[in-house]
Amino acid sequence: MFRSTTDTEPFTFAGIDGNCRAESEVKGSNFLFPAARLGGLTLVSSALGLARELLIARQLGANRSTDAYLVAVSIPVLMYALFFGSGLNVSLVPRLTVLLANDQQRGHRVFAQFLGGAALCSRAGSCILLALPQMFVRMFAPGMAQSAMAGEFLRILAPLVFLFVVTYALGSFHCASGRLGQWGVIPVVQNAMLVSALLVAGRVWGVKALLLGTLAGALLSFLVQARTARNNNFSEPLLNPFQAGEGRDILIGMLPFAVVGGMGGDFGTSQVDIFLIRFFASSLAPGSITLLTLGNKLMGLPVLLIGAALGLALLPGLSATLSRGDRKEAGRQLSEAWFYALVLICPVAVIYFDLSAPVVRMIFRNTALAQSQLTGLAEILRAYAGAVMGLVLVYILNSFLAAQRRTRALIAAGLIAIQCDVALMIILRARLGARGIALAISVGSLIYCAVLLGLVLIELPVPSRRLLLERTALVLAGTVAMHGGLIMATGVESIQFLSSYRGTLLPLLVGITIYLAFIGVCRTRLQATNA
Repeated sequence: MFRSTTDTEPFTFAGIDGNCRAESEVKGSNFLFPAARLGGLTLVSSALGLARELLIARQLGANRSTDAYLVAVSIPVLMYALFFGSGLNVSLVPRLTVLLANDQQRGHRVFAQFLGGAALCSRAGSCILLALPQMFVRMFAPGMAQSAMAGEFLRILAPLVFLFVVTYALGSFHCASGRLGQWGVIPVVQNAMLVSALLVAGRVWGVKALLLGTLAGALLSFLVQARTARNNNFSEPLLNPFQAGEGRDILIGMLPFAVVGGMGGDFGTSQVDIFLIRFFASSLAPGSITLLTLGNKLMGLPVLLIGAALGLALLPGLSATLSRGDRKEAGRQLSEAWFYALVLICPVAVIYFDLSAPVVRMIFRNTALAQSQLTGLAEILRAYAGAVMGLVLVYILNSFLAAQRRTRALIAAGLIAIQCDVALMIILRARLGARGIALAISVGSLIYCAVLLGLVLIELPVPSRRLLLERTALVLAGTVAMHGGLIMATGVESIQFLSSYRGTLLPLLVGITIYLAFIGVCRTRLQATNA
């Protein structure tokens, strides 16, 4: 839903017609085509998600009922992310990738045991939410502790914990099997169903259409993933998770992430940030949570499209490469993914920083948001600019450490990032309100990226390390040049008198042209270092 790795989709690094083909394609380690296909599905999902947010803003505005829905739906999402989802890419996907490539039947049995344990735990989580909704509202959004509406919404949405866990577990199975595109189908189906519910019944039923569409989308996603698994020869009955076996071992391997609330995994750490946003914004003016969510959605779209696509497409190939002990090839793969991520995301970060107000006006001008709320949303989006870059790079670095199964390192880095976020939110919320919360996320994301980068650089061979740092310096120099071009163009008097659309488009074209020209001039150096 919102900003999370659940809006991502891995893509196929291996074929589905036998172990020989899988092995050959893994060794090829060409993740760009998989990432492109993953990015395509992510783009569809994000477009649907943006349509969902626009429909909410247009039909319902930003008020107490939308805040109550956002708090209620975020709690099962957070429970899934904090106690389960964050460990999937570290504990399940790397091990299952190797198992399925070597012995498919054995891999199926291991996953059947894992899925049995996951289903059991998630049913218990849904039952707890159903029984004690108001307690969880008080924990996750203390400023809305007395909101009976939020408690009732949460009771309705309690089954989401079970549906998310089993659906994304099946998605991870498809990822490890080489059918990575199935992961991206999950958020597409969820968002398509929610948008359909708003279009059909939003004006009549209001927030009830949101609740119905959310549940229906989650259920349909689960059914699609289960049917796909059966069509691809997964017919193992669920096995006892309490018996000794590799499936149980994988579940146990996820416990460290569950104990620390998912911190350390890219998914869990992002969802802890979502929790912190709800927690700190719940005491601000009504509508603040909704505005932060809208800004978060705009920030998360390029993060998922670029970072999650490249990171998740990179993970299976890196897992296979590192399992062979080939650190030189692993370093090359990482450097390549890092470079493409940086080249693609830097212009987006500059646009969000320099042109946040025009972007917000263009997207939300015909909604129920008041002018003051549009201004506040533009400030929030600008504050999120640093998070756009930081979180994309975090996905790439997380994939490398996850392929190594460095659980302790990931958790330690996540803890540092979250502690920074909490400290910054305490300080900045008091001074800047909702904009301060978004700024805290940006600074914390860049700190998180720096910590992970330090851990990864130690592991890389010297040539790979030099390659990564040189490429980073070149792209950042081009980013600074683009920023300067935008500032100069927007300051030209003749441009200031143009219409809003043209006055935004012309500086944007100038900035992008400068950026592409700089990268083009450095192309020879980039190719030389790559060789």
